[in-house]
Formats: sequence, C-alpha cells, structure tokens
Amino acid sequence: MGWIGVAVSALGQLQQAQSQKQYFNYLSRLADIQGDQISKSAELENQDIYEQEIFELGQIDKEGKRLIGAQRAAAGAAGVGVDSVTFENILKDTLTSISEDESMVRRNAELAVHRNRQRAALEKINLKNQASLYGISGQNAMTAGMIGAGSTVLGGASQFAANRYNRRSLTA
Repeated sequence: MGWIGVAVSALGQLQQAQSQKQYFNYLSRLADIQGDQISKSAELENQDIYEQEIFELGQIDKEGKRLIGAQRAAAGAAGVGVDSVTFENILKDTLTSISEDESMVRRNAELAVHRNRQRAALEKINLKNQASLYGISGQNAMTAGMIGAGSTVLGGASQFAANRYNRRSLTA
C-alpha cells in the first residue's frame, strides 16, 4: 500500500469518526431538548388540572347552594323555622359535606399535579442521562477513529519499511 493509500485510509477513518461524533452530539442535543419539552408539557397539563379543579369547585358550590335552597324551601313547607335547631343541624351537615367535597377535589388536584411533576422530572433525568451517554459515545467514536487512523498509519509505515528492507536485501 502506498503512502497515498495510507493517508486516504487514515483520513477516511478520521472523517467517519468525526461524522459519528457529530451524530451522537446531535442525539445528545435532541435528548436535552426533549427533556426541556417534557417539563413544559407537564406544566401545561398541570394548568389543565387546576382549571378542572376550579370547574369542579364551582359545580360543588352551585350544587351546594341549590341544595341549601331546597332544604330551606322544604323546611318552610314543613313548618320548620330556618332558625330552629333541627334546620341548623341539617344546614351544618350540608355545609360539612360541601366542605369535604371541596377538600377532596383540592387534594385530588394537588396529588395529580404532584404525580405529573414527578413523572416529568424522572423522564427529564432519564433523557439527560441519555444525552450524557450520547456525548460519551461521540467521544468514544472520535477516539476509536483516531486510534484506527494511527493504526493505519503505523501499519502503512511498517509495510513501507518492510518493502524497503526487502528491496535492499534483494539488491545487496
């Protein structure tokens, strides 16, 4: 193999290594971008959860007011005064139930948001780790290319020296 062939081969190995490194760097950047997108997506989902919470709390409030109004009407129709102990006990029970329902809606929303944030954080960590691995793979590809190119040059030099030695031995 002539020196030109050795040089072309070594250069090809270096170019291939550089291309692999660029590819792995691209994958690394892509994984980083995906990690950032996951965080943004999770926050948008959390906004939806909070909007649903507000809607459900409004429904509970509306239904609670309707129920209290119906209870007042029923008490009045039955001849029970709204200031009587019986009516006050019924009203307290109703208000307690409404408050418990509201607390449950708030708790469920907070749990959903918390789970969503944890999921997004774990996915982001996984993607960041993957990005790091891609970066390492790119460095390894470049190192392997340099070793391959160096090996090709050394092999070519060895072949050149052996050929030269053999020629001198034949002419001597």
